[in-house]
Amino acid sequence: MRARKTPAWYWAVAGLAFVWNAYGCLDFALTAARSSAYLAAFPPDYVAYLDTLPLWLFGYWAAGVGGALLGSVLLLVRSRWAPAAFALSLVGLLVTTLYQRSDETLPASVSGGLAGLVLSLVIWTVALALLVFALRMRRAGILR
Repeated sequence: MRARKTPAWYWAVAGLAFVWNAYGCLDFALTAARSSAYLAAFPPDYVAYLDTLPLWLFGYWAAGVGGALLGSVLLLVRSRWAPAAFALSLVGLLVTTLYQRSDETLPASVSGGLAGLVLSLVIWTVALALLVFALRMRRAGILR
């Protein structure tokens, strides 16, 4: 079977996915490490709220952002395992979203009102789009 040439737009999508998801991992790492310089940009009630989060939630958060970054790397190496990594990231995103949306102690500065809702929708849209993209690229023979 002859290998398909990978189109330039594929590399653009994979590269942008990597940058987007690397930022998510950076945000997680700096938050989990309690970087004072990073957390100084957030309202004090948000920083205090982080102290109330259960440890298991950080595991799902790590799976969400880590799975997405892994999926992006797997896209860059054209691995057929990219969809599985993006699916893992969606599990992490689902659990953290459900926890946040059901937590009655969530301060208003954390939920972000309309801006927070829009950001959440953007994150979900990108995450779902990357899973669909990876599945289509595997079906098209771009991923091996």
